[in-house]
Amino acid sequence: MPSHSLPPSIPPPASRLVLIVADGLRADSLFTLSPFPLVPSSPAIPAPHLRQTAATRGAFGISHTRVPTESRPGHVALLGGMYEDPSAVTTGWTANPVNFDSVLNQSSAAFAFGSPDILPIFTRGEGGESEKIRTWMYDESEEDFTRDATALDVWVLDRLGELLRNATEDERLDAQLRGGKVVFFLHLLGLDTTGHSYRPHSKVRLPPFCSLASSPQGRNTCATCKSSTGLYIIANPKK
Repeated sequence: MPSHSLPPSIPPPASRLVLIVADGLRADSLFTLSPFPLVPSSPAIPAPHLRQTAATRGAFGISHTRVPTESRPGHVALLGGMYEDPSAVTTGWTANPVNFDSVLNQSSAAFAFGSPDILPIFTRGEGGESEKIRTWMYDESEEDFTRDATALDVWVLDRLGELLRNATEDERLDAQLRGGKVVFFLHLLGLDTTGHSYRPHSKVRLPPFCSLASSPQGRNTCATCKSSTGLYIIANPKK
């Protein structure tokens, strides 16, 4: 897709962007004390790291979406800066009939990890699959709406960890990761998948919520991203 962007008038705040989307993360679950009242002995603040970051070290806001409030149109708005094309309803919201630009497409290189329902949206262009966007996706069968879906988020963090470790032995990959205009996109679907089958404040939804910010693996991954001077953003595309 041809580029129509304007030359930047000010230098960017970071050389690399680390975009972590917690799909299905409700604002009330993050900012309300004891958001799981039906779960005995549940923590008053189940995601202390996210709450503290938003309150003391980061900027945050609550988005207001347009229908349909699904993952796909939310990510199109988040990364493409536009609402989903209305004619996409004719494809069951599985494909956007109109080609659109995105943050990933404007990067020098993008590394995306997550759901096969989301990532392919941003790799298709006029010339076919994008060569600058590399994707790691689990199988669709892993999106099991009948059980705790924490494993989906762990899978994403594992793949990112493997990429960073591979860079220690691959000079070309290491140089690419340290270059400018590089984007890392992590789509965490665990909360959304669990929320489709269970109540928002149910016991089954608590483990993926806590693991999102409290697992040692998640903290180590975030620390690696921060040390690479990336811009760390946590976003929720849905209400």
